Amino acid sequence: MKSGVVAGALNAIVGVASRASSQIVTLLLTLVAARYLTPTEFGIFSLAAIATTLIRTLLYCGAFEHLLKAKDASEEASECLAVNVLVVLVTSAVVAAGALIARAAGGPDLLTDLLLLLLPSNLIAAITGWQESLLLRTERIRHYYFATLAAEIVALGVAVALFVNGAGIWALAGQVYARNLIMMLLYFVIGKIIFSDRFSRAKLVEVLRWSLDRYWTVSLAFGSTYAADVLLGVFLSPAATGLYRASSRLVTAISDMICQPTKLIGLAIFSARAARGESFAAIWPGVFAIAALFGWAALAVLGAGAATFVPLVLGPQWAGAVPLVMILCVARAMNVLDAVTGTVLVVADQARQILRIQMVASGVLLVALTLTAQLGIVALTIAVAVVAMGTTGLLAVTAARQMPGSGAVLLANLPLVIIPVSATAAGAWFAHTVVESHPMPLLLQAAVIAAAGGLAWVAATALLHRSVRRLYAQIMLARQAD
Repeated sequence: MKSGVVAGALNAIVGVASRASSQIVTLLLTLVAARYLTPTEFGIFSLAAIATTLIRTLLYCGAFEHLLKAKDASEEASECLAVNVLVVLVTSAVVAAGALIARAAGGPDLLTDLLLLLLPSNLIAAITGWQESLLLRTERIRHYYFATLAAEIVALGVAVALFVNGAGIWALAGQVYARNLIMMLLYFVIGKIIFSDRFSRAKLVEVLRWSLDRYWTVSLAFGSTYAADVLLGVFLSPAATGLYRASSRLVTAISDMICQPTKLIGLAIFSARAARGESFAAIWPGVFAIAALFGWAALAVLGAGAATFVPLVLGPQWAGAVPLVMILCVARAMNVLDAVTGTVLVVADQARQILRIQMVASGVLLVALTLTAQLGIVALTIAVAVVAMGTTGLLAVTAARQMPGSGAVLLANLPLVIIPVSATAAGAWFAHTVVESHPMPLLLQAAVIAAAGGLAWVAATALLHRSVRRLYAQIMLARQAD
């Protein structure tokens, strides 16, 4: 049993380390782009990438999830791939038509050119998403993480080479294609491709019908995430979009280090238990607590030291992003809980509940963003954070009701998160006030703030070490049992 815990811990550590490395690569790409592009150019690319990113996001839900939880992949593997390709073809046709109409109406040529160039990359993503689902069904999780990281690093190298050689904004498009192609090739090498024993139209329709609710839900959630970018571009300027998107990338890079492995680990544990008819009401609050213990602390350090970290990472010309980063740290902290509660509801076949919540949240957010966009970028970002907190609360209540007794467990675990995170924020903020009054290089300032927050976190966590260790062991044992 002890060896099982160690093996589970190793997989978790590799997963978090891989996602951390992947997000560091994303940060490096943002840093390089910020040095070669103006906020306006970065904003134009961000606007062009929104539609293609949505299509790619749809490839990692719906058919992806249906195949992942299937008892036998050979019963529906080909049908799930067909659904992925169908999703790409239909959505790309709609987006391309919109881009051509916009161009005919006198829309910006650079924006539409970028959009049309990026769309075909999702045909590659349709295959990689399918490959990834097959790969995650196996025990080669570490191989999957390493392959993903390798693709990220090589794609970053391609982008840097293109930037250095004067490609400008087109370097980011090159990075998108390089990442997708390399990932597809590596998945072919490390994974086992499985096709259905016999292609079934009935199964295709079944997968598509099951996936529709997930596609609508994810689209609404995606719209909530990127509506701010679009409205800033409409009401203010592409430069405002670039400022907001760069800030969001910086914060999301931190939150995704925790959210992505949490989703995968939670999906593996919850799906296996659901397949056996067992409850996971006592487990999912613990998964959240462990994830938030690390994720919220990292966001607390970034928010407290934003005035130092933003100029260091993005450059002095991006100083306007400082207040946005501070606010977005609160908004993205909600994603850590959403990663768990959303997975709970999907496994419990309550995707329609998520859809209803997202519909309400998207409507509220659209109204809030429309009202605040003309007031400025800070007001709009506050609106994003407020709606995110409300949505997270609704998802948590719904998950607690779906799993009776889990609400009490969640409340009991909150001190394990709140105490260390509060200490971390206090330590980082105190260090920030100190370094502000003692001028020193930005890199040294960042090191002092991070060290102060880290030491405060260690001290607070040490006081609760027995409860934390017990909770972690429970999750690892559940992971090994599944």
